[in-house]
Order: sequence, then C-alpha cells, then structure tokens
Amino acid sequence: MLVHEKGQGVKVSLSPDSSSITIKPSNLLESLKVQQYLDGMGQQWNDGLKMYTKESDVRLRRKHLLKNPQVIGTLHNDLVAVNLSPTIDPQVNNWLTKKQSWAARQLTPFEQYIKQDGEWVCLNEDGGIRSMYPELYKAREKQLERLGIDWLWDFQKDDVIRMSLKNTNLLCWSMGLGKTRGIVALALLYGTKHNLIIVEPKLKEEFIKEFRQLNITEYQIIESEKDLMHLKKFNLIAYNKLWKPLNEHTKKTFAKAMRRRFQFIAVDEAHKIKAKDSEQAKAVRMLKARYKLLSTGTPIANYPRNIFSLLVFGWGDGTELNPYGYHNPIEQTNDRGYTSGYTTGTRQFKEDFISIEWVTPQFEQTLDKGMKAREMPKIKNKEKWWRMMSPKIIRRQREEPEVARFVAIPKPEISTELISMDPNQVAHYKHWLDDFCILV
Repeated sequence: MLVHEKGQGVKVSLSPDSSSITIKPSNLLESLKVQQYLDGMGQQWNDGLKMYTKESDVRLRRKHLLKNPQVIGTLHNDLVAVNLSPTIDPQVNNWLTKKQSWAARQLTPFEQYIKQDGEWVCLNEDGGIRSMYPELYKAREKQLERLGIDWLWDFQKDDVIRMSLKNTNLLCWSMGLGKTRGIVALALLYGTKHNLIIVEPKLKEEFIKEFRQLNITEYQIIESEKDLMHLKKFNLIAYNKLWKPLNEHTKKTFAKAMRRRFQFIAVDEAHKIKAKDSEQAKAVRMLKARYKLLSTGTPIANYPRNIFSLLVFGWGDGTELNPYGYHNPIEQTNDRGYTSGYTTGTRQFKEDFISIEWVTPQFEQTLDKGMKAREMPKIKNKEKWWRMMSPKIIRRQREEPEVARFVAIPKPEISTELISMDPNQVAHYKHWLDDFCILV
C-alpha cells in the first residue's frame, strides 16, 4: 500500500493489491469527510444480486479508470469542494498510461483462418496482433531462436510468439497438433522461474515424455506438501489433487497453498473447469499468476455457457479484459447513455450472447400438457461474440493451409459391405412381425 506522511492531507493512490483508487486520509475528520463524499455518490439497485450497489465502488474500479481517466481529475475537484486538500500520487498517471497501452495490446484480435465458400481466408490479417505490433513480434521471434527452440512447426512457432504478446490465452488447437509442446514453448518464452501445469492424472506421463524428448530435466510432479518447498522450472499437478488437503493435520488445500507461487499457469484440458461449482473449477479459479494459458482441443467456442468459467479464470471477474463475472456488478445504461442500474455479469452475459431454444418436448397425457425437457443455449449475436473472443482465442484446424503442410491426414477408405442375415435372425424377425404387427 502507498503511504503518505501524517498531515499531508488526503492522498489519492492506486493500491497494488486492488483494482481501484485508494483514498487515504491522515486523520479522523478527513476520514469522515471522505466517507461522506463516497456515500454522496449514491447507490444503484443491482438487479442481479437483488441488493444496492455503491456507485463509488464501481466508478473507482480499475476497469472504469482505464476507460475514463478523467474520473481522477473529477475526484480531485470534488474533494477540494468538501474542504479537503488532496494530493495525487504522480505515479497514478504513469500507471494509467502504461496500463492503457497494455490493455490495448491484450484486446488486439488474433489472426484467424476460417473457411468461407470452400476457401480459407484469414480474418484480422491487417489488424491482428502480428501486424499491429511487428517490432515486438520480431523481438520475441529472435528470443525464441536464442533459447534454441527449434522443435516447433512453423504454425506452432507463430502461435507461440503471438500468445507471448499477451498475458492470457485460450489455445484451441485440434487434437494431434501439439498442444503439449506449445505449452512448454510458451513457458520458456515468457522466461518465468516457476511454471505450473494442471493436467488430468492420465496425461502426466505424456508431459514427462515430452520433457525427456526436449532434454528438459527440471520438472517434478507435485504429490505432497514437501514438493511445494522445492519448486522446479516445470511443476505438474493433477486436477484431483488441487482441492485435497496438504496433509492430515490441516484443511488447507494444495490450491490455496499454491495461490501465488507461480508466474505462469497452464490449464490443460481446460474444458474440465467449465462447471462453475465443481471442486476442480473452484480450485483452479483460486490460483493467481501473471501469465495464464487455457488449452483445450474440445470445441467450446460455440457453446457459450461452457466458456464462462474459463473467461473468469483467465481474464478476471468484471475487469477491463472481461467485463463479465460471478461477483462484480456491471453498469447498465439507457438509450441516452445515463446509468439506469446494475446487474450481475452472468445475467449480462446471457442477455448479450445467449438465446435459448427448447428441444425434445415430452408430453404427459395430452398434447396441451407438454413439458419442455431440454434447453439448448446458442449464440445470439455472432458478430458481438467474435469481437469478444477474437483477442482471447487461437483456434487451429488440421485442414488449414499453414497446418496441412505439416500434419498429413490420410484419405479415408470408404467401402460398402452387405451382410446377409442368418436363418436364426430371419426367424426372430419373422416371429415378431407375424405375431405383433398392427394392421392399419
């Protein structure tokens, strides 16, 4: 926390452990005046949480400060108006400038191949991360060469470099395209000291096999509390270990003990944390790191509910990179741009992206007493969905031109075989047809 000398008046600063402005009075009278000022900003009804939300708690959060930095000047003038003598930490403006530049890069879309009318086209080719930051891209490419990472295919190399320009990524290569090597290469390119890879228990040996092939010796599997005392460059842990107690004498889990121990966290088979209240999802979301990677070969982008938990872990809960979340409120505005209230991130996400279609109606006795049995959430606004996802996801398919050169797909052999029924099968069907057929 930033501290100021006693008697200096009210100081406006940014707390390193928070995402909001911190107003620090020097005495009790100033504290009361500051509280009176914050309360004076009013409250709005949170339609999702069914409770009132203090407007100051929303206005002074990092997400709003980066979008409207003039709030700090307004805050300064308002404090002067209530007979306070505020001073603003000079690092606040520097922090805002750097953070705005950082956020702009994080929200720059990835180049993405899609198939249209039978032809492969590249979306965001001119406005993607590679073309918008060419110097940084070349610097990371040279860094990759200095590290001696020559065991990547061209498309893998390109994707790893592009991902290294961001703090969090969702890697959705199709099965068999080398996600394991992509995870290892990205960790090496980030240059972090301690890396955590969360895997399914049955896939631990796959990573160990890859480490041996790449001549990486500094790795371990976390099995006990003792392993946390001697972290390696690469540390593997199984999903089902995260919510287990460290030992028989405590209720503290591995996830809580490792909360801020790693600079890079890779979640393999990340679709395993799609359920909000599952033990493994809650344990993973407890972990904190500067860099994160969510890797999955399972198509989840077109099933919006399944990705919400991944977005919260990777890009935060109600942040400048992910406005949606489980806890922080979202400001709602009317047609004239004025605040009309607040709602939850989950409700706003549903309103923005999801339309519900019902399938498989099951009726009771009559057709007018039907009961819908299953709902199918589908994407409501594809353009808006893609704008939200394109800075976060790298999707690769085997049929893409850049991939097909390296991954050969054998052509399937299709043949038709007719199998005649034996006499016992014929007699069986004849029995049922003769004895139980209904004449119409």
